[in-house]
Amino acid sequence: MFARIHYINLLVMAEVLLGEHLFARLLTHRENYVPRIIGSTLACLAAAFLFPVPSAFSSILSASPALIPYGTMMYLSIFAFSVAGLWICYQEDMYSILFCALTGYTVHQLASGLNDLGMQVTLLLGMPQLENVFIFRAGIYLLSLAAAMAGSYAALSGSIRKTGRISIDNKKMLGLSGFILLVEVVLGLVNMHASSIEPRADYQALLYVYNIIACIFILWLLFGLLSNKRLELELAFLEQMLSEEKKQYQMSKETIDIINLKCHDLKHQIRRLRTGSEEVNKDALREIENAVGIYDSAVRTGNDALDVILTEKSLLCEKEGILLTCIAEGDKIGFLSPGDIYALFGNALDNAIDAVRRIKEVELRSISLQVRSRGRLLSIHVENYCSGELTFVDGLPMTDKEDTAYHGFGMRSMQLITEKYDGHLTATAEHGVFHLDILIPM
Repeated sequence: MFARIHYINLLVMAEVLLGEHLFARLLTHRENYVPRIIGSTLACLAAAFLFPVPSAFSSILSASPALIPYGTMMYLSIFAFSVAGLWICYQEDMYSILFCALTGYTVHQLASGLNDLGMQVTLLLGMPQLENVFIFRAGIYLLSLAAAMAGSYAALSGSIRKTGRISIDNKKMLGLSGFILLVEVVLGLVNMHASSIEPRADYQALLYVYNIIACIFILWLLFGLLSNKRLELELAFLEQMLSEEKKQYQMSKETIDIINLKCHDLKHQIRRLRTGSEEVNKDALREIENAVGIYDSAVRTGNDALDVILTEKSLLCEKEGILLTCIAEGDKIGFLSPGDIYALFGNALDNAIDAVRRIKEVELRSISLQVRSRGRLLSIHVENYCSGELTFVDGLPMTDKEDTAYHGFGMRSMQLITEKYDGHLTATAEHGVFHLDILIPM
């Protein structure tokens, strides 16, 4: 009832699904992900195995020219089934699903090409007897599959992990990748048909080498598209964020100046009332004076921009019950633009405050900031306690917020500003303490 081609289709579908989920698993899962992936996998495997195959094509090799259009339809159907399976499991738009499907199918094609080339090399070396040894064939197959999957994942998965999602805006390039893959599948069928008529080991080996090169090119095209899109989004967001932070700096400076002026006047009025002849509750006035005193205790470091951001964050820390200690030589950072100072220290302190506010132990709710000169280098050190394990990618901690596409740019912004002044940023975490160190040539 079932011919060899049915089992080959089953194996092809399994490889395709493995390649697709290898990359797609990094994306947003739908609810009940495990039952969905199990059910969709079983459904796809059954669809591939039960796909109708005429008796003329029951063998993997056929002299009939109809093998090419039929085989194309068969493998397109397998691809379509796998796309449906991905859509069931992942909460992404269709272009992202197609991207993962094309990637998985290309990795399958790459593994197939490596396997076929390995077997063909044994024929060219004059060892045809090995072709019928099951252990040898299985070994070549497993090595080829492992090399294709592991190599592709190691080389390409970082582009997805950095953002946690796939965003495709160049639909034409995605379509071009799919078209090239379709041509690759058709050429593979043409090669199978030609081999059934006049097998030539050297000719087939060249076609297998072409197949491998074409698959690598398709993967490079796909992930080059993804990488470019990620960089474009990141750059645009960073530019927008820096612009907004510069505006915020001006607004914050004006606001704090006004608050300090009003509070200074208010304190003088309270002193006059307390020393006057009127009957006034002195304790109540003292409480008012203490309450507004914090607004008049602006930080003085020798740099206006740094004073603004430290005063602003001090107020926030006071509200959150966080101890902020600062030792800063503000006069040493005058070579940085006010906007860059606000963005650099604002992001550093915002990240620290966000981490510390999650800690319940009072004695651990503290942040330390040091800004000093070391020779001809400006040293910035921020230290704070943190809860949980941090995951680092490319030396930077990944955000733990759900929307990873639009969060986590604070660290990238700091790195961008540091590199702008030929500096170096290092972030580490050990024993529950996060350390941020920045060195910038003065």
